[in-house]
Amino acid sequence: MAGVQLTVTLDDLAATRALSALAEASTDMTELMDDIGRALVSGAVERIGSTNVSPDGAAWQPSHRATEKGGKTLHDSGELMRSINSWASPDQVAVGTNKVYGAVHQFGAATGSLGVWVGNDKHGREKTVLSPWGDIPARPYLGISDEEELTILDLVEARYGDIIEAFQ
Repeated sequence: MAGVQLTVTLDDLAATRALSALAEASTDMTELMDDIGRALVSGAVERIGSTNVSPDGAAWQPSHRATEKGGKTLHDSGELMRSINSWASPDQVAVGTNKVYGAVHQFGAATGSLGVWVGNDKHGREKTVLSPWGDIPARPYLGISDEEELTILDLVEARYGDIIEAFQ
């Protein structure tokens, strides 16, 4: 059976230089990732502190505390909001919290879904505790909103715009 093959080469010197420059510039993107992380932290803080909407714009179901006592959902003491941080590396950024209840608020929880915790009381005696939270709806505060996506694109363009323009 006969076959066919198409071979494409990149002989354009400007395009080759631009690709090399892009490869060189993207070997360590820690600074860019740090900027992206700050933008995502800012978005999460705004969601918790003022808007009470998920990154996709859906309003959160108000918490019992916010309904009964007033205030914002997920913003009783402000600890969750203040704990949001980012960790940048050469090729990625992680955004999150070290608060145990952070995952419960991000993903929600059903009664019994968190299982049983075994720990020690103040006297060192072992104790078993069922999850105290019960049913909690997901209230995503981490993620990338449309506005944050545009900010990320702006940051990438600011860093690599000159290189990208060489392709146009």
